[in-house]
Amino acid sequence: MITEFSPNLENFIQTFRTGTSGCYGMCDCGNEYFNVDENTNVWEDGELEDLMSRAEKTPEMVFPVEFSVDTLYEPTTAVPCKQYVTVCGCWIEEAETWMKRVDNWRPWITVYLNLEKKRMQQEAVALHTIEI
Repeated sequence: MITEFSPNLENFIQTFRTGTSGCYGMCDCGNEYFNVDENTNVWEDGELEDLMSRAEKTPEMVFPVEFSVDTLYEPTTAVPCKQYVTVCGCWIEEAETWMKRVDNWRPWITVYLNLEKKRMQQEAVALHTIEI
């Protein structure tokens, strides 16, 4: 389990996070993470106990944590895309591959984004103003 990230991985997380967090998350690799904080009163009867039991039986796959479980999307065009739990280390190698691609394509991505900005500004100017 990883709780501290390099600055470039932090940027990756900020970019591809799902925008949701909660008391439970299952990573695409199959690992499960759940918040055991006593102030989290969201569990159904027996649900937390079941997770704790599974964590004892399979500690390499089921992880109790004391924080909210965040998730992020795989940057891909596949639908549905993979969803990873942020503290699970399984996604980092893939993220580093994506970051290298983006860094390598930076000149072309920059041109594309600037052209898109210009196009959107032209569209915005062309919109009619609605007056009340």
